[in-house]
Amino acid sequence: SDWNDTGDVWDNESGTWHVEEQASADKYLGQIDGAAAVGAALVSINYGPDVQFRSLCRLKSAGGAGLLFRITDATPGSEDGYIFIASTASDLLYLYSLSGGTPTSLSTATFPLSVGDDFYLGIIVKGPTIECYASTALADLWDVSNRAILETDSTHTAGQVGLATMSANGRFTDFLLSRIADRYIPADQVDIEIKAMFSTIAPFSD
Repeated sequence: SDWNDTGDVWDNESGTWHVEEQASADKYLGQIDGAAAVGAALVSINYGPDVQFRSLCRLKSAGGAGLLFRITDATPGSEDGYIFIASTASDLLYLYSLSGGTPTSLSTATFPLSVGDDFYLGIIVKGPTIECYASTALADLWDVSNRAILETDSTHTAGQVGLATMSANGRFTDFLLSRIADRYIPADQVDIEIKAMFSTIAPFSD
């Protein structure tokens, strides 16, 4: 299935995804097959390897929900790329590298989470550097205090971004996807230009 409600086209790779409308008339993407080991939806356009991506998430059942990035294969059982996911089972955030469907844990961080909680996840990836953020509020999502994981890994260098659930029903909205492009790189800092590609509007109202 393809959806344009976010201002871009999403491809349903696994699970059962659809657009739902809230009482406020705001919309979100929902993955409703809680039995699916992995539910994945990708932005169909590849904006390059270096991106900043965020989503507001809510788990409607116990399990995991998170972000996919640098995905080159989303076929169930043979996925290639990275996943940053929050789990209600362990109150942890996980960063995995996926190769041929086999996950390799790169890092974990504590993040207390219950079914029904609203939370933001965000990633910034530039070259081999992966920054993962988590917060209950958008206002401070990108604060360094909410950077849960900082990792260096060169396994996957390009691919698409998207959303994922693991054995759970999940809702996603308030997306932002930006391309990061180098403009000027002095010896001691990196100055970046960020171009917003798409976003949706509101947090969950019901």
